[in-house]
Amino acid sequence: MTTVRRRREVDVGRAHARIASAIARTPLVRSASLSALLDADVHLKLECLQPTGAFKERGALSALLARGSAVRRGVVAASAGNHGKALASHGRRLGIAVTVVMPESTPLVKVRGVREYGAHVVLVAGTFEDAQAHANSLARTGLELVPPFDDADVVSGQGTIGLEILDELPGVDEIVAAVGGGGLLAGLTSAVAERAPGVAVVGARTMRSTVAEGMNVAQLGLLPARILRRHDVPIVAVSEALLFEGMALHHAADGLVVEPAGAAPLAALLGYASRFHAKTVALVVSGANVDAALFDRVIGRAAFAS
Repeated sequence: MTTVRRRREVDVGRAHARIASAIARTPLVRSASLSALLDADVHLKLECLQPTGAFKERGALSALLARGSAVRRGVVAASAGNHGKALASHGRRLGIAVTVVMPESTPLVKVRGVREYGAHVVLVAGTFEDAQAHANSLARTGLELVPPFDDADVVSGQGTIGLEILDELPGVDEIVAAVGGGGLLAGLTSAVAERAPGVAVVGARTMRSTVAEGMNVAQLGLLPARILRRHDVPIVAVSEALLFEGMALHHAADGLVVEPAGAAPLAALLGYASRFHAKTVALVVSGANVDAALFDRVIGRAAFAS
């Protein structure tokens, strides 16, 4: 696991000021179909509409801007896809060389996406943790390490999603997000704790999924874990079957193309309906970078079952 290399505090407000001019403020929309189906007031924060297709834009840019001159020699990161793509996009715009270390098992659509933004991609055998270890070794050569979740600047950037939800939906009862390394959930928790401590934040996680590579992390990062323990944030388990059902429902109800991890919040509502009954709930639809063949199989299977 990557350790936190900088003694920075999580500061979501400061991150928002840093990145607001360069990051899309994604729509927060009410889903009438999902609300009726689940007997709750369901709103979708559409981070899947970010230019690189995922919420990781926020944390990546927050970290690049916060590092200052440390990034002049270039940056390196381990990534299952979306963090690397976001770093590559903003690195190219800012003139920063980016190296991304990815497991060989990463879907081709995500590897291609990182390369298309100009990053140097290194593929390594094994798990995400093996990619992370290799990125750490490259950082010792002088590159600045930008971890995908275990970093105060990254966590702060992801937390800006929470500020936008609270601004636009002040009556929200619960915010639900997918959990891999915990950077998104920790950022949301930090934003809510400061701005609206009565709002609950809930994580949805699938362990060792064969399709949700963004959630395929052995354990939470050190910093996210501390934040989530401090605020006693619940994390619920969702099955791959529920992820697929969530993907199909997002498409059928609202015409959305959503990657498996992005469907985890809806999977949580499907699996734990009584918890969310009659509540106003915001789901962070975190990404759209899904392999086309997998998406077609999921939608085709749902159509056949119906």
